[in-house]
Amino acid sequence: MKALVLSGGGSKGLAHIGVLKAIEEKKLKFDFIVGCSMGSLIGSLYALGYSSENIKSIAKILISQNIIKFKISLNEFFDSTKIEKVLDDIFSDKTFKDTKIPIYILAVDLLTYNPIVFNSGYLKYAIRASISLPLVFKPVMINGRILVDGGIFETLPIGIAKMIGANYILAVNVVGTLSSNLFFESADEMKKVDYSIIKTALDAIYILQRSQIKHTIEAHKPNILINIKTDDIEPLDFKINLEDIIERGYKSTMEVLK
Repeated sequence: MKALVLSGGGSKGLAHIGVLKAIEEKKLKFDFIVGCSMGSLIGSLYALGYSSENIKSIAKILISQNIIKFKISLNEFFDSTKIEKVLDDIFSDKTFKDTKIPIYILAVDLLTYNPIVFNSGYLKYAIRASISLPLVFKPVMINGRILVDGGIFETLPIGIAKMIGANYILAVNVVGTLSSNLFFESADEMKKVDYSIIKTALDAIYILQRSQIKHTIEAHKPNILINIKTDDIEPLDFKINLEDIIERGYKSTMEVLK
C-alpha cells in the first residue's frame, strides 16, 4: 500500500499545500495518509477531497483568524478556544467516514506515553489532539485519555505508516534540519535573540523534533523523502507569506518528482 506522510511543524506545515499541488499535477494516488499536527489538518482536508487550491483558500482564513493568541494560564500559554472554533468552522461534523482517502492522525497519550492513532470519530477532535503542542495549547481529553501533539512521539510518522501496512511511502518533512554552523558575529547580534522562557522551551522541543526526524528517516527509509527548507520560519508565526511557503513546498516536491 502507498502512503503519504505529512509531518508536523506549525505554520511551516502550510508548505504541505504546495506539496499537494505538485502531487495533483503528477496525478499521484495514495491508499492512505498519515498526518501529525499541522500535517493532520492539511492532510484531513485533502483526504476529504479538497483540492490544493481549496486548501489554500482555507489557509488564508486560518491566517486571518490570528489563532495564536498569547494567554497565561496553568494549562497553556496560548488561547486554544480560537483554534477550536476554527476547526469547528472548517470540519463541522465531518468524520473519518466522510474522507475519500483514509487518513490516520497521530496524537500521544500523556499518561502512558503511547501513540494514539485516530481513524474514526470526528476529524476536528482528532486534529485538535494532534496539534496540542505542550506549552502552546492545553492537552485534550478523549475517551479518558489526556492527549498531546503527535510530534512528541513521531513528528514525521513514517513508522506509524509502516505499522498500518504501507510498503511504499512518500514522506514530507517541513520541520527543517539541525544546523551545525549557526553562530553570532558579535555580542550585539546575540542581544537581538529572544531568550524568553517560552521561546527557549519551544526551541528545545523543536531541536528534539529535528533530531527525532533524523533518526526516524534513518530507521525507516521512506521511498521518497521531500525536505522543505523552512529554517527561517518560526513555527508559531502565522503572519507568514502564504504564497512563499506554498511555493517552497511545490518547488521542493517537483524537484524530487521530476
